[in-house]
Amino acid sequence: DNHFDAFGKQDVEKILLDYDQSSIAKIYNNADSSKKEFTGLAGIREMFTELFHDLHDLKTLEAPVVEVDEPGKTVFLIWACPGCDFTTATDTFVFGPDFKIKRQNVVITKAVKEKAKTKKSGMCA
Repeated sequence: DNHFDAFGKQDVEKILLDYDQSSIAKIYNNADSSKKEFTGLAGIREMFTELFHDLHDLKTLEAPVVEVDEPGKTVFLIWACPGCDFTTATDTFVFGPDFKIKRQNVVITKAVKEKAKTKKSGMCA
């Protein structure tokens, strides 16, 4: 599937093929209660650019739960990448009739380092 292949390769342009201008993604970090919203293709590009920067080493990436509900046009995903400080994460994807991701809600628990807070870079930092 395009999304998982693009994610594994950290290919922002390829992953954008799954979204459109009406797409909205929201990310909440349990570690510091921060929330970010990304809209349209430019916002989704920003989100994945930040995420792939933070996921600099995928050796510890795991996705123990991937539930696809085709009739409901949703995907529920649980993942973690402890080597990059993502101790837990869930994603819920809602697809439109054109099979583009219209809504994506992400809840992560990612340690926020002091340096990242100061620079305001990365996911929900």
